[in-house]
Amino acid sequence: KVPVGGQILDNTATELTVANADAEDLYENLVFLPDMQTVNLEGNLPAATGLQKLTEKFTNVKFYWEYELYGLKLDVNTEEVDLSGIKMGDVSTVESALGYLPGLKKVIMCKCGIPNEEMDQLGKRNPGVRFVWEVKIAGLYVRTDTDNFIVSKYPTWLPGGNQCSNLKYCVDLV
Repeated sequence: KVPVGGQILDNTATELTVANADAEDLYENLVFLPDMQTVNLEGNLPAATGLQKLTEKFTNVKFYWEYELYGLKLDVNTEEVDLSGIKMGDVSTVESALGYLPGLKKVIMCKCGIPNEEMDQLGKRNPGVRFVWEVKIAGLYVRTDTDNFIVSKYPTWLPGGNQCSNLKYCVDLV
């Protein structure tokens, strides 16, 4: 018998659901459950670093949890989230959520009120996640993940100077 997550399990158990999990308890006791396949975490989650430590040590176990970000219910498998239109003072809430969303590949943050430089730095600090926002180019708003755009109905030239300086954020532009 193995005490884990406030429960006593037989050492042949393959599934575990834990409310308000303690990462250290799981880390120390899951080793005694060699057949464990799935661990569902509910309620308050441990710190993101604790979850990362668990998933790295127990690679044969599928961990599942949900995380709420700006009212959106996301889970460990979420790959893309659209936060467009949610006014934010800075990117700290989004950045702290990344540890709880290891499957996240793309975050769309158009019209969130975050300056271009801050969005660019967020992407550089977290290279495994593609952050998308809108930039102003020659009077038009363009998403940073676009691969093309037309300046006007009859384009003949693209104005220089500061009107095009935001092109540097459109890294997918062909």
